[in-house]
Amino acid sequence: KAEELKVEVEVAKLRENRFPQLRELYRSAPEVAKSLRSVYEARALTKDEEIDKFAREKDFNAYLLRRWRAYLQKAGEDPVWTIWQRLAALPEGEFASKAGATLATIDRSKLHPLVAGAFKETPGSVTEMAEIFGKLFAQYDKAEPLKDAPEEALRQVLRGEDSPLNFPFSDYDQVRVTVDKQNEDGKRTPLESLRLRQAYLGAPPRAQALEDVPEPKPGHVFLRGKPENKGDEVHAQFLQILAGEKRQRFTNGSGRLELAEAIASKSNPLTARVLVNRVWQHHFGQGLVRTPSDFGTRGDAPTHPQLLDYLAHEFMANGWSLKKLHRTMMLSQAYQQGSVENAAARQLDPENKWLWRMNRRRLDYEELRDSLLATSGRLDRTMGGLPGSAMAWPYLQRRTIYAFIDRALVPNDFRVFDFANPDAHSPQRYLTTVPQQALLLMNSPLVIEQAKALLARPEIRAEKNDRRRISKLYQLLYGRLPTAEEIAIARGFLIDEANTGGAVPDDSKCGVWHYGQVEYDDKSGEVKGFTPFDWFLNGEWVNSPMPGDPRQPLAFLNSRGGFTYGGKVKALTRRWVAPVDGQVTITGRLEQSFDNGCIKCEGVQAIIVSSRSGRIGNWTAAPAKTETIASEVAVQRGDTLDFITDASKGGSGKVFRWEVTIRHDGRHDGRHDGRHDGRHDGDEWNSLRDFRNPAANVMNAWERYAQMLFAAAEFLILD
Repeated sequence: KAEELKVEVEVAKLRENRFPQLRELYRSAPEVAKSLRSVYEARALTKDEEIDKFAREKDFNAYLLRRWRAYLQKAGEDPVWTIWQRLAALPEGEFASKAGATLATIDRSKLHPLVAGAFKETPGSVTEMAEIFGKLFAQYDKAEPLKDAPEEALRQVLRGEDSPLNFPFSDYDQVRVTVDKQNEDGKRTPLESLRLRQAYLGAPPRAQALEDVPEPKPGHVFLRGKPENKGDEVHAQFLQILAGEKRQRFTNGSGRLELAEAIASKSNPLTARVLVNRVWQHHFGQGLVRTPSDFGTRGDAPTHPQLLDYLAHEFMANGWSLKKLHRTMMLSQAYQQGSVENAAARQLDPENKWLWRMNRRRLDYEELRDSLLATSGRLDRTMGGLPGSAMAWPYLQRRTIYAFIDRALVPNDFRVFDFANPDAHSPQRYLTTVPQQALLLMNSPLVIEQAKALLARPEIRAEKNDRRRISKLYQLLYGRLPTAEEIAIARGFLIDEANTGGAVPDDSKCGVWHYGQVEYDDKSGEVKGFTPFDWFLNGEWVNSPMPGDPRQPLAFLNSRGGFTYGGKVKALTRRWVAPVDGQVTITGRLEQSFDNGCIKCEGVQAIIVSSRSGRIGNWTAAPAKTETIASEVAVQRGDTLDFITDASKGGSGKVFRWEVTIRHDGRHDGRHDGRHDGRHDGDEWNSLRDFRNPAANVMNAWERYAQMLFAAAEFLILD
């Protein structure tokens, strides 16, 4: 409760500070013109629901539309608004042709002089007319009254007591823009995250229950699928094509239970056959009916109709037990066949519809990934539990069935290997063979990591004899011994690779950078604690490996910048740990774009804090680009410089770019980390160039060989 009260106080203060900014926004020339244009375009609408729908579709503010409409109706043809009222009465299609003649009929002596002066020439459209009025009113929009009476009259349009823009604070929700709601939601995110975190850990914040109705209510056929276009009344009952003409209405509650019983009924000829066919497809690669989601007249006929009927009958007779169904199929002679070729059989049945052999089958992505982990010795066989990211480093070592899948962001590795589209019905996997599959196995950090782990297995690492090590690799990966030719090819490859392998890059630059979040005290300028980002995903250090993680809002750092969601308790930081003593100079540029209609947004606040000297720099991204420079900063080896970004003054979340360079002038006492050979010629660290990617590994000859064994067809195909 205390946390909720604290957050609501912060939200109230945010709204209070934002309110005058919104008034200022809507008094700007473009917004006044937009409001006037909305009144003209909605002139024929009278019902509230029509106005609301129109405003949503046209991106107008319905609340302001109504206020401006009421204001103009009250103003009538006063000196300021006579031209508007006369020209706005013209149909849009006739505006250009009749506007000049209409203006000529107006007695200009009765017009407001400044308005008359603004309309010396005829506007070509309603939009142009609205823009003229908008610029005119904005020109005289002053906080204090004007001495000149005509000017003051125009000022009163936007500032007067009866102005449509003199809306009360109680109507704040009606005038706020999308970013304002996002900012408020961002303030409330920690509370919602706390609730979701409890639910994520098994303690739901509320109980979810479905209450059945006492008796089923009839529905309607929607004509052309439109809910508002109702056709005949219909009652809850089973499908006529399966139940026949004498089907009965459901009478027990909502009818859900009766529907389930009708679906799983022995008298229903379809359910058992469909399920048996799916299980058969799982074991044999193809179903007895090759169109598993279509048993109709346009689908394929069963290759073995009597077998399908027999299995369906046995399945129902055994209490609909899937375990017994699996056992029946797997103990059959058909399932236990090998994939040995038979020329005579192939001549008679080239597609193997009659199952004279086992079909060779390529592993799907889940099987391939599990096989990589199993052969490397890293597969975690723990059952149950929460999902995890399969793409973030350090990689999930559990079976791929526990991988978290975001339907909107299916990982590319999954898609390359024909992963089923989670947005559509997928009765079976479609197998393709494309270059991207080979490229993935050649370049994937996951495959590289498993190749290294495979060579690190005790039985492989302990073997010093090349021939025996190659043999053990073949046994682990392929379940057989290599031929003499394969051993010769392997040894030749290893010799060539060992002689041509590149040098291991020096990580002394990358190793001084660390990425995470800190608690920053604005008053004292001190940093409290450091929580490193433990995951690396899609080229970014992230605070969670899963998109949309309910436990905490997203924050990330990449080579150029990052995303911070506000607050100094978890401010984003790029931490530099000094490897030398002396003085350094810091240069950089903070960049952020403002595309949300905000006039006085402060944006991201950038702060540099030294563990030795405290805060040494403070900037905001307003204007959009700001130089961040700090000279003669004293450091000693082990000191830290935190490059902090904080969005607490600018809203719920901010994307920014901040590249920094740290230069050491070489004037120190010679004590450094041993990686510079005692030279005193200065040094430089750059956050972009030195960005640390833990998944970018250098491989030796044996590891490259193991990776090639993983990529071979024999590993990918079940034979």
